[in-house]
Amino acid sequence: MKHVLLTGASGLIGSAVLPLLLNDHIVTVLVHRPEAFTFRHKNLHIIPFDLSAPWNAALLPERMDAVIHLAQSAHFRDFPEKAASVFQTNTASTVQLLDYAQKAGVKHVVLASSGGIYGTGDQQFRESDQVVSRGDLGFYLGTKLCSEVLAESYAPFYNVLILRFFFVYGK
Repeated sequence: MKHVLLTGASGLIGSAVLPLLLNDHIVTVLVHRPEAFTFRHKNLHIIPFDLSAPWNAALLPERMDAVIHLAQSAHFRDFPEKAASVFQTNTASTVQLLDYAQKAGVKHVVLASSGGIYGTGDQQFRESDQVVSRGDLGFYLGTKLCSEVLAESYAPFYNVLILRFFFVYGK
C-alpha cells in the first residue's frame, strides 16, 4: 500500500479527501488538535502537529509516497496581528514539507493554493493565465503565491500538482 501524508485533514476539503484515500492507502495526518479529530480507521495514523510554529521533520515518517498539503492558517483574516502565524503555516511549513518530501522519497506532492492569486476581474480565469504579483493581492494570497513559486522549484525531484481553489464553502 502507498503511504500518504495529509495536512488539513480536519478542514472542509481535507475531511472530504481523507475517506477517499483510506481504502487504498496508509494515511498519516498531521493534526493541530488531535483531541478534536474524531475520525478513526485501521489505515490512519495521527500525529499531533502544529504547522503554525517551527517544527522538526524528524517527527515525520522516514519514507512516504505522496504529500497532500491542504492545510491553511486559521488566521488568514487576522492581518497584521497574526501575520507570522499565517506565513509559518502557509509558506514556511510548505517549504519544510517540500524539503521533507524530497528526503523521504516522495513521488507526488499536491499543494492547495487559492484562485485568488489571479487577482480580481470579471473575466473567466484560466490555468494558463499569467499570475503577476502587483502588490495588491494581500498578505494571505501573497503567502499562497510564494508557496506555489517555491513548490515549482522542487519539480525536478517529484511531480508537483498545485490546486487553486475558488470560494470553497459548505458541503
